Amino acid sequence: MRNPVLFLILSLLLAASGCIQTTVPVVKADIKIELIDGTPVITAINLTPSEVNILRAPAGTDVGFPSVNGQMIINFENVGYWAATPYRGAGNYLLTLGFRRDRLPEDLDHIKVVITVNDANGNTIARGQQMLIWGYNEDE
Repeated sequence: MRNPVLFLILSLLLAASGCIQTTVPVVKADIKIELIDGTPVITAINLTPSEVNILRAPAGTDVGFPSVNGQMIINFENVGYWAATPYRGAGNYLLTLGFRRDRLPEDLDHIKVVITVNDANGNTIARGQQMLIWGYNEDE
């Protein structure tokens, strides 16, 4: 930037607005997919509650097919954004699932994450799910 004073003023305005420091909750899903007799099988789903900067909050992804897809359901109500990544065969996949702004998780909400693997035609060829209780810590 050519004008350092203008850059400084813009930086201060952004910092003061809270946009840079505001975080939102997300769920990170670490998924393991193996091939068994040539068919993909979801063998592990590890869920981790987390936060990301509001400017990086996921709001749905569309990567086409084939893909690994994730969806969150809170207390039996579909309230999360879809997350997806291209399917490349057996391996580990990481999805970051975001919440809608009008329905953020509260302590002890039951969150079910449903993971699917879809083929080139969009057909579901593998499915798995895992539960998470938001704000619950087994160590306490």
